Amino acid sequence: MNARLMSSTEGLEQRTAPNSSPPAPAETELPLDGERLDLIRRFQREALARPNPLAANLAMINSDLMKLCQRLSKSMEKSVAKLGSSAGEHEQLARQTTTYLAVVRQIDRLAHLDLALSKECSPET
Repeated sequence: MNARLMSSTEGLEQRTAPNSSPPAPAETELPLDGERLDLIRRFQREALARPNPLAANLAMINSDLMKLCQRLSKSMEKSVAKLGSSAGEHEQLARQTTTYLAVVRQIDRLAHLDLALSKECSPET
């Protein structure tokens, strides 16, 4: 075996000792559901404080989409966890994924529109 490869695998063996356990799922999933909802609520509060009614409403719609996206993500995770080998289950997951990505794309579009509106509405410096 190559000496370089051997030394890298020895290091791997040392890092993955048999007594070490992987971190709990809650530690690896960031942001947590509550934290993510808190960020969305903060975005909503900031949206409601905007002086431009169009910008405020677009931001509120975007926050609704963000909540929907979170729900779709959780639904997809459940689908993946119980995914079997049937074509129907895979088609359902494909539909969920397509919907999720469409919502993400719409959030992106509204964010770009929001940015453009904020530039138009801000006083020039």
